[in-house]
Amino acid sequence: MIKVRSKRIALLLSACLACSMAPIRPAEAAPNRSIEQTKKRISEMSRGIQLQETAIQRLAFQVAQLGKTILGNEAKIQTLSKTLAENSVKHIAVQENLNEKQSLYEHRLREMYKSGGISTLQTLLSAQSLADFLLKYQVVRTVAQQDKDLVAEISGLKKELEAQEEKLQTEKKGVVEATQALQRNRDELKQKKSEQQAALASKEAQRTQLQELLKTQEVALFDNIAKVLSNGNSSEGEVKEAMRILETIQAQVTTKEATAVGNRLEHQGKALADKLEALRKEAERVAREKAEKARIAAEEAAKEEAKRLAAEQKKESSGPSDSGVRRDRTEEKDLGSGSYDRTFQLTFYTDLPEENGGWTITATGDALTYGVIASNVYPLYSKIELQGFGVMTVLDRGGYEFFSSHRLDVFIPRRSGETNAQYYYRVNQMGRRTVRGRVLR
Repeated sequence: MIKVRSKRIALLLSACLACSMAPIRPAEAAPNRSIEQTKKRISEMSRGIQLQETAIQRLAFQVAQLGKTILGNEAKIQTLSKTLAENSVKHIAVQENLNEKQSLYEHRLREMYKSGGISTLQTLLSAQSLADFLLKYQVVRTVAQQDKDLVAEISGLKKELEAQEEKLQTEKKGVVEATQALQRNRDELKQKKSEQQAALASKEAQRTQLQELLKTQEVALFDNIAKVLSNGNSSEGEVKEAMRILETIQAQVTTKEATAVGNRLEHQGKALADKLEALRKEAERVAREKAEKARIAAEEAAKEEAKRLAAEQKKESSGPSDSGVRRDRTEEKDLGSGSYDRTFQLTFYTDLPEENGGWTITATGDALTYGVIASNVYPLYSKIELQGFGVMTVLDRGGYEFFSSHRLDVFIPRRSGETNAQYYYRVNQMGRRTVRGRVLR
């Protein structure tokens, strides 16, 4: 893979990233803030509803107590009504008895009046004999006792009737008071029911408000996702990130409106992701073909360079002896023999497409993993052992500066959980290193 590197740009980016090691993703921060705001509002509304439910429970208890009181009053009214009916029957019987005695007493008085007012003494003196006197005395005494008993009975019946009348009036008053108390209780119950209905209406209104708020807030969570998916310039990475955030939001929403929006965006995003993936694969295929052509050209150029160096070394070998020149010639001669250590100058690169000309794989089509190095001199799949790094494999190609046998570009994998910015900053901080190594071929 041919990498387009610019030292000036790399230095500027490194300086910027040094100021901020952990950038926040704008696409993800906004939904998180919206979710927190929604949860806060839902919590406030839930507390209001809980207060209403407590008030309704209190009213329900009061209504239940009033119901018990009403049942007691109704039982009391039934008892008083029964007693009143029984007393009314007794009152009628006493009144009839009184009327009967009163009629008898009046009849006796009329008879005495008709007899001319004969006194008891005259009746006794008119006796003809002792026996007749005793008989008349007994008769007069009996009549007198009967009259006395009749008067007493009539007097007792009157008193009893008056007492019953008073008792009936008291009982009637009690019934009336009980009825009035029942009516007051019923009015109070009606008032409590009205308060309960008002509380329920308030609760329903708050619940409706909560549902509307939740629906609006949850639907708004998808706004940024919709913008990314509807933007014709969105990259495959942006679409994948949007789909990842979409999946997180879908797991949080609860309203049917928000769920419907999420499902619609999910279908739209999958279709767009498939389309961008197909375009990327086609571009990678075309790029691989170009890279292969460039690799062949680079290998041809490397062969020509090797021939030129061999010719120069041969020419230098016939001249005066120089230890430095001889050492360089020996190193070039032993290139790839694995017999002698060599000095390599290392640089490091990431798997970020913008650093690698849009590529995310090696020049051989393999995945970028630890152990991959890039060189334009050594044949692909060559093995080079580097002190401190281990055995590396030439699977990639670099820029023009890598046409030297001493220059290698080492791939550094990203760490788990590392953001693109942190990854880029860490690799660039490694700078250039000089190490000893040997070609194992």
